[in-house]
Amino acid sequence: MSTSLSGAQAILAYLNKLTAEQQTGEVLIRSRALSAKVYLDQGLIVWAFAAGQRETFQTILISENKLSREAVLEGIQEARKNGKKSLDEILVALGVVEENARVKIITAHTKSAVRTICSWTTAEAEFVAYKKVAPSGVRGLTLDALLAQN
Repeated sequence: MSTSLSGAQAILAYLNKLTAEQQTGEVLIRSRALSAKVYLDQGLIVWAFAAGQRETFQTILISENKLSREAVLEGIQEARKNGKKSLDEILVALGVVEENARVKIITAHTKSAVRTICSWTTAEAEFVAYKKVAPSGVRGLTLDALLAQN
């Protein structure tokens, strides 16, 4: 069931409700032709992306690790082909083995997505519950911590 949201406050309130309830699953948010997804694991945001976000996973990874765009895209495709789905698993497959570096990249990407989502004036949101989203060892962010860093 879809929920209509009007403005950043309503979008944040919806996400806050899901995190407060310690939900696990995927939130699909649509605004006109744009869409975003926010992945929750026991109330923590483990990853988010939004169409039109300024800082993408690829651009952050390229700037942080000085990799070429081609190397990043090839590495992501290869990691996915080998069953790696989470950003953390993909980063390890790309050779980013230092945990703090991975956390920094995922946090920057997620912050960028949340900033983009909050710039939308109207949206429709739908939550789909899952048993598990993040592989063991993947750390998420509370919505409050993410917004404090925004």
